[in-house]
Amino acid sequence: MRRWSPARSYIRTGRTCTQNDSGAAHSAMRTWAAMLRARDMATERAPLGRFANAELRAAKVAAHAAFDPLWRDGHMSRKDAYRWLAARLDIRVDKCHVGLFTVEECQRAAGLCASKYRLLTETSLLAKGR
Repeated sequence: MRRWSPARSYIRTGRTCTQNDSGAAHSAMRTWAAMLRARDMATERAPLGRFANAELRAAKVAAHAAFDPLWRDGHMSRKDAYRWLAARLDIRVDKCHVGLFTVEECQRAAGLCASKYRLLTETSLLAKGR
């Protein structure tokens, strides 16, 4: 049987935590649960990511804004984009996810992805003869 955790209880039920929590912990847990996404809440997998303050949330948004066009615009598959980024960041592919990055890693990823996207679009335009 799994041990009870406030995070699991909050995510599963969508309600606030029990009376065991102090007011500060209670508020922090609601914030934490609201800001993290779970891969599959129905099967109660662990939330993906880390507690994010405003700076980290902004960095994650910027990293995704730079990363997502690499695969969404058809320049490479999503899997290949994560492999490329993992190699550039010198991390394992299974650890290469914006939800797991620090502010610095998000900023570095955003810069790398923006440069790669510019290179891919320029190459694509040259190949089309424009």
